[in-house]
Parts: sequence; C-alpha cells; structure tokens
Amino acid sequence: MVRIRAGIEDRCFGCKIHKHFCFCDHFSNLHLKTNVSIIMHVSERKLPSNTAWITKQALNNCSLYVRGEVNHPFDSADVLSDQYIPLFLFPEEGALPLTKTLVSQFDKPIQLIVPDGNWHQAKKVKMREKGFSMIQSVCLKENYPSIYSLRREPFMGALCTLEAISYALKEIEGEQTFEYLMEILKTMVYRTDLVRRGYNQLLPL
Repeated sequence: MVRIRAGIEDRCFGCKIHKHFCFCDHFSNLHLKTNVSIIMHVSERKLPSNTAWITKQALNNCSLYVRGEVNHPFDSADVLSDQYIPLFLFPEEGALPLTKTLVSQFDKPIQLIVPDGNWHQAKKVKMREKGFSMIQSVCLKENYPSIYSLRREPFMGALCTLEAISYALKEIEGEQTFEYLMEILKTMVYRTDLVRRGYNQLLPL
C-alpha cells in the first residue's frame, strides 16, 4: 500500500483532512434553534486537528469568531444577539449544570458561546472579553469520557470542542443532534489517524 504525507495543498477545504479521506459528505448542515457561537483562539486556525471548524461545517446555525489576532481586536458585541439567551459553556466556578430542566426555563432560543483553544486559552476568554463577564456560565452535567485521541487532554473528563458542544446540544436540542455530531467526530478521528500513519486509502474498521 502506498503511503502519503499530507501537505496543506493536499487538504480538503471543507473538512481540512487529506483529500483521499474527505468526509464532507457526512455534513448535513443540521438545522438548530440554538445558535452556537465558537470563540476560537487564533493559534487554532490552521490546525487540522481543530474541531471548531468541523462543528461549523456540520451545523447551519453556527458561527466562528477568532480572537488573538494582531491588529484585529476582538469585540464581543459582534457575537451577542438580543434574539437569544446567551450561555457560556465553560466549567468555571458558579457554572450551572446544563440540563433539559434549565433549558425549559428560557423564553427565547439559546445562544451557546463556546471558547475554543487549549485549556489555558479557553479559560481566559470570559475573563479577558468583558462583554461576556455577566453571561451565565454552564457546564456539562457529567464528566463524559472523551473519544478524541488526536490530542492529549489536560485532565480526565476534558473534551474537545466538538464533544463539548455535542453533549450540550443533547440537552438543548435532543438525541438526534448529539448522535449526528458524534458520528462526525468518530469519522474525523479515524480518518485523521490513517493520514498520520501514512495510508492513502480507508481500511476496514
């Protein structure tokens, strides 16, 4: 079997993986009432292992904002909308468990604001971006196991961005959304692993 090395020019624009392993056909742009707003650190933008980009491709009501760019100050006012109830997804002190009961209390759709980057970068978002300071933080109701093997997580129970959003939307939108996103993540992990091992075609699971 011929092995390959993936350069930037060989990657699919949609799913960021080598074109031999493209999984864009898995995206159905699932419609959500929830608005997902991902705040990505600039250092994540070019990483093929970044799952924020994949989440945006998978959901039609998802926006990606970049912070940390030189000469391009981030403005939280560009993110927030009066059409939604904003919730900040991060397990800080004072965060409420995100449950169906909590969701049922709101009279507007939810805007789920999700920091993306390594743990240190994500932790700083709400503290540094003052427009987010008064927004209620929420956390997942359990420490779910991660299937994301492409990076080493800082502690047990830490999830990649796509996993965290999947579990959050399971409470807000339902099981179908969760299963759809997790299937995409499994496909990404499997195919990216093949690329890293140098294969040029899919192998039987």
